[in-house]
Amino acid sequence: MKKKKLKKKRWLGLLLALIILIGIWIYWGNTTILVRTIKVVDSKIPEEFNGFKIVHVSDLHNYDWKDQLINKIRKSNPDIIAITGDIIDSRTPDEYISLDFIKRAKEIAPIYYVTGNHEARHHNYKKLKSDMEILGVKVLKNDSVYLEKNNSNINLLGLDDANFSTGKDNGKILNDHLSDMKDDFYGYKILLAHRPEFFQIYKNHNINLTLTGHAHGGQVRIPFLGGILAPGQGFFPKYDNGLYDEDGFKMIVSRGLGNSVIPIRVNNNPDLIIIELFDN
Repeated sequence: MKKKKLKKKRWLGLLLALIILIGIWIYWGNTTILVRTIKVVDSKIPEEFNGFKIVHVSDLHNYDWKDQLINKIRKSNPDIIAITGDIIDSRTPDEYISLDFIKRAKEIAPIYYVTGNHEARHHNYKKLKSDMEILGVKVLKNDSVYLEKNNSNINLLGLDDANFSTGKDNGKILNDHLSDMKDDFYGYKILLAHRPEFFQIYKNHNINLTLTGHAHGGQVRIPFLGGILAPGQGFFPKYDNGLYDEDGFKMIVSRGLGNSVIPIRVNNNPDLIIIELFDN
């Protein structure tokens, strides 16, 4: 009898220890930003842009990282900061947190920004947009700018989220926006867009590199299988994390820095992506 009780206590102790370890793992995975550097090599990148750094920020959802996020951005010493939507959360919008981040980040590098679906649902987005522009953010609303270095250019395009337009076919909306943005520039093109599920459309418009978010890394990640669920893609999404290369066209999907409907991540740290460009 005593042996059975002792054995039961040991199993209970092991179970308790396991629960504590899982709790610590989940806490760390939700409160620690992982920095990832992704090198993008393409012969179309102008030689003058070798080593050009882009910090990719996505899906902040009002989360206040205090100094952690800013310190990591500053340490990376980027040439530009690209924000691919959902800087606020439409369910509990807090413009102060978003604008405070912008104020601090703009001191590090120029900021280029496109909207996400949460901005489209935000009742006061016009004011938020105006406040960001006053702070010096370049809001790309279905238009583009040229990044210049020593007389060489990269075309940086930005898509407004499809939810700002009327209509049910988000893919068609984004396709039409890109068609309207066509010009006679045949150099290297980078697109900022919120939704990764439309990679085929971005490819069809000869976008060399697309930066997106929205998928939140699949929220819960299973080793060797990837994310479980992503908006717009459903279960086991195809595009949820990191670099994808199809037919020479590349897309980078950020896991994002905040949460929305589902408040907890599992095996899926928030991430800050540093993109480095090279011509070969």
